[in-house]
Amino acid sequence: LLLVGSSRLLRLMDRFPIIVTPGAALLGYVGGEMAVNDLAVVGWIDSHFYALHQFVPIGCAAFIVVVGKLMAARRQSAV
Repeated sequence: LLLVGSSRLLRLMDRFPIIVTPGAALLGYVGGEMAVNDLAVVGWIDSHFYALHQFVPIGCAAFIVVVGKLMAARRQSAV
């Protein structure tokens, strides 16, 4: 199931490369969400700066997309 699903997803990404960017943004968002909901920091964030629960995931998603676009541009200019 894993091999078939990943090969189909790879073919889909080859055919429609635009879906790579939202996928990367989603991974960045989930990573940022996990960071602010970690048990080691969630108490401090809740009591001092609750807005981080919105800012960090969105910021991580944007960061991942921008870095990906910069790396793609650098690769294009090197070719």
